[in-house]
Amino acid sequence: MLFSLVKIFFLPIMINFFFINYNWLHNAFIEWQKQNFAVSIISFNNYIYPLLVAIFIITDVSFFIFGYTTESALLKNKIRSVEPTALGWFVALICYPPFNSTIGNYVSWYANDFNLFNKPIYDFILKIIEVILWLIYCWASVALGSRCSNLTNRGIVMKGPYRYVRHPAYIAKNSAWLLSTLPLMVHTSLSQILAILGSLLFWGFVYYMRSVTEERHLSQDQDYQEYCIKVPYRFIPKLY
Repeated sequence: MLFSLVKIFFLPIMINFFFINYNWLHNAFIEWQKQNFAVSIISFNNYIYPLLVAIFIITDVSFFIFGYTTESALLKNKIRSVEPTALGWFVALICYPPFNSTIGNYVSWYANDFNLFNKPIYDFILKIIEVILWLIYCWASVALGSRCSNLTNRGIVMKGPYRYVRHPAYIAKNSAWLLSTLPLMVHTSLSQILAILGSLLFWGFVYYMRSVTEERHLSQDQDYQEYCIKVPYRFIPKLY
């Protein structure tokens, strides 16, 4: 019953995310085509970067769509357990529509891939780093494969970025959001900077709590206990 609720909530959201990012990718490609597929710092910032991020996110949600629609012993993605606590469900659900929009009425959202510095070279450097982070985020979903699914244990994955940290997608996504707000913090007021940092800290704490509740749930599985011994770092290799 709980997994049915997971499907009912997340599957439509992932399908919607797929089409949103497909349109984003299509529009960025058309705009780049109008520039005769120019390769420069400006074209990377305005066209190539959005294309790459859209591809990464489409790949991510495609794996989750497949994960939510399939369950097979052959694929080794049978449900072992579902998150049993209200807190675990709460911190997961508020990261998605419509709950994140409701939270946005009280905690403003500042992260945006199109926040720009005054100098294109700074944007280029920043977006190269963000591309790497979104690639890690996508890599984590590819590593999960058919086991992609929120709030469920469908078998422990120990490959890809999960060889180095236990929550690579969370740290990559939150780091990309942090970097995307840097242009807003330049030449702005202290109160605005504090508001941006407050928003980042709030959502960072939400994702930290997601990691805590997920690990508490997964730790009921002997395989995950052994995995934690092999990979002791939650977010940053050799550090934390």
